[in-house]
Amino acid sequence: MAKLSKRMLMNVTLIPPGGRVADIGCDHAMVPIYLVSEGVADYVIAMDVNEGPLDIARSNIKKAKLEDKIEIRLSDGAEAIELIDGSPECDTILIAGMGGHLALRIIERQLEKFKLPAVVLQVQSDIEYVRERLDELSFVIEDEEMTIDAGKYYFAMRIRYDDKKTHTLSCTEKKYGPRLISKEHALLPQYLRGKRAKYEQILSVVNEEKKGSILEEIREIDSLLGRMYGKG
Repeated sequence: MAKLSKRMLMNVTLIPPGGRVADIGCDHAMVPIYLVSEGVADYVIAMDVNEGPLDIARSNIKKAKLEDKIEIRLSDGAEAIELIDGSPECDTILIAGMGGHLALRIIERQLEKFKLPAVVLQVQSDIEYVRERLDELSFVIEDEEMTIDAGKYYFAMRIRYDDKKTHTLSCTEKKYGPRLISKEHALLPQYLRGKRAKYEQILSVVNEEKKGSILEEIREIDSLLGRMYGKG
């Protein structure tokens, strides 16, 4: 059984059960092995841009005796995902563990391949910008999760392309996650209070010209905490 970190397990919870999953940046294939072993996915296409990780992935898949359920492909982003009659060959794409700008470049470069029932995205940086750009690209954030792993916060989302969507994310939703807010995620108050404490520290050292924007950030957090939990 593949042992996954809390971050990886969080990503797995957002993947709809059944069907075919393409894992972009699969590294050593721990997630594909878990998905198949636990019955989350029927079949996984495990892809990476480098041969080194794929060699280890092949070995791990062989040890797990899952060669008939997990296919290895060398791929720069989504290049190796095939279109069959104009539709992607998979039901879900997973992109996890990479920077936000890189993940967006992969999506924007071959947008047609991401018009799927589900895309699960977990980026290591620039989460606010990622939410904003996905909104501009007509993706709907259907669900979100967050966790703490080795003392660091991680965020993941399941998105779906919808060129007829009517809702546009607010500034607060871009910063803190529309679904995390709407479902009052258990970790969100802790995260928000941590952000507030950092803004308070910054407030004590910035010049008067910059204090206004910092105070606005603090008021936004207080408003969100008050609306969700009745207190700041």
